[in-house]
Amino acid sequence: MRRVVIIVLGLGALAGCTGQQVSGVPIGSTLAPPTTTAVTTTEPPPAEPTFPKAADGSNLQACFDGTCEVDVRAPVQLDMDPATGVSHLSIPTIGPQGVHIEGQTAGGGTITIDLYADPGAFAESVINNQLSISTMATVDGRALLRLRPV
Repeated sequence: MRRVVIIVLGLGALAGCTGQQVSGVPIGSTLAPPTTTAVTTTEPPPAEPTFPKAADGSNLQACFDGTCEVDVRAPVQLDMDPATGVSHLSIPTIGPQGVHIEGQTAGGGTITIDLYADPGAFAESVINNQLSISTMATVDGRALLRLRPV
């Protein structure tokens, strides 16, 4: 009888050591299968570009003498002192492709300028070696323009 008990115990021990697994749990184990938790990470939305404050706000009359920094929305008309080399500027459109500027020089010539700058950069054009026009920012149909003598 003693021999039968030893054989039964030996077979039981071997059965528990087979290493077979069902759903990641060893046979005969009382442990629950490991659980997994899904973790979802989301990137924050890109920050909206900020629009810097213009020194002269939206006061377009500040540009008459050729020195200003203004916040504009198209369409815009600027009458200027002919001493700047420019008598009139018009901004018919501001869009993703930049600022489109048209105008007339003090001598009667035609001005056509398209200024585009990547975010964080600026674009500049000079008219008749007298007047510099720069876009400091272009966001959502607004442009920050800076005019200054050269």
